[in-house]
Amino acid sequence: MRTTVTIDDRLLQQLLVTTRSRNQSQAIRVAVEGYVRQQKIAALDRFRGTVRLDRRVLRWRHAQR
Repeated sequence: MRTTVTIDDRLLQQLLVTTRSRNQSQAIRVAVEGYVRQQKIAALDRFRGTVRLDRRVLRWRHAQR
């Protein structure tokens, strides 16, 4: 998808250095993918301690067949 955005030059330069990207498009793509991944992890982290696992299932799953 093509889109136009306005980003501060200094911030974009920092992004290019941080991501070690070859061009601005790649740097922005890496940043957006990282943000989406981080949000997915945060969503899963909210379930920590609320789901109870039956250890027998884990043993059955990893048992030799």
